[in-house]
Parts: sequence; C-alpha cells; structure tokens
Amino acid sequence: MKDFSNKLKYRLKEIGMTQGELCEKIGMTANGLRKAIEHNSLQVSTVEAISKALETNIGYFIEIETKPTGMWQRLLDEANTEAQRWKMRAFELEEKFSVGNFQKLSKYVNSFFCLQH
Repeated sequence: MKDFSNKLKYRLKEIGMTQGELCEKIGMTANGLRKAIEHNSLQVSTVEAISKALETNIGYFIEIETKPTGMWQRLLDEANTEAQRWKMRAFELEEKFSVGNFQKLSKYVNSFFCLQH
C-alpha cells in the first residue's frame, strides 16, 4: 500500500493535519494505522473514515482496476471483431458500387466503430 501511504502523506500535508490528529479523528492509534497500511489490511470502513476526516473522496485512495478480464474481455474482443467485419463490408460495398469517396466514408465508418484498440 505504498501508493496509499504516499497519497495519505500528501493529503495530510495539503490540509495541514498531522497523522496523530488524523488518528484521533478516526479513533485509531498511529501505530495501528501504520501497521494496517504496511500489512495491506485497511478495512473499507477505515478508508472511508480517513477520507471523511481529510475531506476528500474515497476514490482518491482507492484505485479500481478498469481493465476488463474474463468474460468481459471476451465480449469486447468479439464486439471488436464484429465491428471490423462491418467496417470491411462497408469498404467492399463502397468499392463495388463506387459510392462516394473512400477516404470520406472510412472517416465516418471509423467514427461509428470506435471499438478499435
């Protein structure tokens, strides 16, 4: 939880509060807080209390992994593959029927299918 510790130190300095003052506000000893951070064992309720005491959003301390995994990654991959098929089909139809300008159409198709990596 080094990142948490760094964020905590930064926020304490930013608002002019000591770690001891924070611990008093959240009802925890400085040693207990230090150990919880070192052992990566902070409870969500403690992080909420810290956030409230420091007048900041809990999201400041908690980073949520947003990269899809498992089933969600597979679904995104399938959607991307399908979008690529539609894009290729549009290009083929444009070429077959000589519809408009290829560059212009590809711009619109790319905007519509913005699922590319």
